[in-house]
Amino acid sequence: MDNTNQDIHPNPYTYDELLSLDMNSAIAIKQADPTALVSGPVADNYSSIWYSKKDIVSGQAKGAWWANPVDQNAHGGVPIMAWYLQQFQNYETQHHVRLLDYYDTHAYLAPGSTPATLLDSTREWWDPTYMVNGDYWICDPAKNGAPTAPQLIPRLRAIIDANYPGTKLAITEYSFGSLDTITGALAQADILGIFGREGVDLATIWVRRNPPTRARSPEDLPQLRRHRRRLWRDRRPGRQRRPGPAQRLRRPALGSQPHRHGDQQDCQQSLDQSRPFQFQRGASAKAWLYSGSNLSGIRPSPTSLSRGIRSPLPFPLTR
Repeated sequence: MDNTNQDIHPNPYTYDELLSLDMNSAIAIKQADPTALVSGPVADNYSSIWYSKKDIVSGQAKGAWWANPVDQNAHGGVPIMAWYLQQFQNYETQHHVRLLDYYDTHAYLAPGSTPATLLDSTREWWDPTYMVNGDYWICDPAKNGAPTAPQLIPRLRAIIDANYPGTKLAITEYSFGSLDTITGALAQADILGIFGREGVDLATIWVRRNPPTRARSPEDLPQLRRHRRRLWRDRRPGRQRRPGPAQRLRRPALGSQPHRHGDQQDCQQSLDQSRPFQFQRGASAKAWLYSGSNLSGIRPSPTSLSRGIRSPLPFPLTR
């Protein structure tokens, strides 16, 4: 906020300023419309789990963003996310009104730089065994910037559950790179399934218009085409997508999200190159492919699937 809007807010924000602005705004909103849903604080990035911008700037002056948390120390050493949630919990306890409906954060992780590592790195969102090395922001501030497993969504959910249970999770700005490639589209499809499985209640992708991609417009980008296809399908009358069973996916370039529509039709979205999958319901199934051979749409597969048959389908992953 201070870097992009210096004329409006030139000084690093603090714990107290953030809470005052957000709580006063939430009170005004709820008084005007008690049914309105309020989100906050729209945290900057991974470091905002622990520190205010004042902390980060103070640390950077000493060589590392975690090195001098003066603001956190003035608030009992409690990380800013936990402290923020505690204050809204205290308000509800005293006044019997929930002011904060969504904990709202931006999320920029460290996607891989090759097709294989990009697809593998979606595990940053959830996997406690997936380590990130050498990233400036994605590191362990408690261990002097050591490599860490971000496991971002479970980490955020655990902090919410410990400090203000019932608060929903909103990731209102994220991107995972490679927007104009089929590999990026596959990574995005996997991320959408991860969001549903791990408990993200609201998410919006960030698309940079400059520099321009090879696509003609943001809506033509493969990643956004996946979004549009999923939204179109789920908005059809009588159909509601429900999350399938959780799957702990540890192999690179692999993702599979089963879900069921309101008409009891099963649908499995598989992002694997060769892993067979099996439909347990229904006598047969149709297969559809989205690949680098045709970035403009999803096409029927010549392969048919029958009950009880484990059938691998070709999914080209590198373009």
